[in-house]
Amino acid sequence: MGCPATSASSASSTPTSPASSTSTPTSPAPSPAPSPPRTPPTPTPPPLPPPRRPPRGPAPPAAPGSRAPFASFHLTAR
Repeated sequence: MGCPATSASSASSTPTSPASSTSTPTSPAPSPAPSPPRTPPTPTPPPLPPPRRPPRGPAPPAAPGSRAPFASFHLTAR
């Protein structure tokens, strides 16, 4: 009879410790979770740089030769 009493006492003491530990991690967890979802929307702007390449396309088609477009482009860049 004495043994069971000791087991119950130990069990009660153990759950008390984890309960306090779980309370602490629960608070910080919600903070980091909402942070990640807001980060993805920021990398969306990068798609803007690609539109700058299309303007270069119209320059080569203007010249029918293969070396002519290259020379024209060099002069225009200067």
